[in-house]
Amino acid sequence: MSENEEGEEEARFLSEICSKVYYLPLYKTSFEEINGIKVIEAKPISVIGNENRVTSLSTSKGNIDVDAVFFIRNVLPVNQLLEGLELEDGSIKVDRLMTTSIPGVYACGDCAGKPFQISKAVGEGSTAALSAVKYLDSNLEVK
Repeated sequence: MSENEEGEEEARFLSEICSKVYYLPLYKTSFEEINGIKVIEAKPISVIGNENRVTSLSTSKGNIDVDAVFFIRNVLPVNQLLEGLELEDGSIKVDRLMTTSIPGVYACGDCAGKPFQISKAVGEGSTAALSAVKYLDSNLEVK
C-alpha cells in the first residue's frame, strides 16, 4: 500500500524476490500490472493473522491472501528536515563518519541515500552514534 509513487519502485523491487505482489495505490496512478505485480484499487481495512503469521489483508473489495504486508507512507522530504543540510542526489550528504554539513548533526539510513536496506541503516546508525558521542565528548564542558 502506498500514498505516493515511491511505492511503485518498492513494488518493482519486491516483484524480483516474491512470486506475487499486490499493489494498492492510495492515489491516482497509471501504474500498470507488470512482472507479477497485481494492482488493486481498494482501500486497506486491516491485516489479518495471528502472533506468528500474517494470513490476509482485508480491503474494501474483500480479503487478499498474503504472507506479508508492507506499508509505504508519506514522510517529510529530506530537504525540509533541517535548514542548512547539504543534499546530494536527493539525499543528505554525509562523510564516512555520517557527519552532515551542520556540525553536531549526523544522518544515516534511508535519508543518507541508497541502498535502502536495513543492514546499511544499522551499520550507519552505529557509526553515527559513535561519531555523535565523540563530538559531544569533545565539545561539551564537564561541570
